[in-house]
Amino acid sequence: MDSRWVARGAVVTVATAALLLGTVGGAVVASPVTLPLLYRIARRYPGGGLRVAAGVVGALTCVETVWALCYLAFEESQPWIWLLPLAAGAAWALGLRRPVGNDNDRASLTGPE
Repeated sequence: MDSRWVARGAVVTVATAALLLGTVGGAVVASPVTLPLLYRIARRYPGGGLRVAAGVVGALTCVETVWALCYLAFEESQPWIWLLPLAAGAAWALGLRRPVGNDNDRASLTGPE
């Protein structure tokens, strides 16, 4: 696959996920699709700026999704309504800081050079 199309797809994915954060519940509904894609982009995309953007958008999507689940499960009981989403966002960020296995991991997103 042409690496230009992969790069465009990654940009469109991050932009779409960021726009969904501004909707009422759109990011929560789409999170089963967007979170794995954002994680893959944040871990394996060769460009640093898009990796950071995918990480931030993914963390915010994760926080919003866990907040919605907490709201359904616990209603507005303190401290769960803010503590669990905060922990989920921190777990997402820590998961991205884990070192990549080898140099071939990044190449797998863009294909052979």
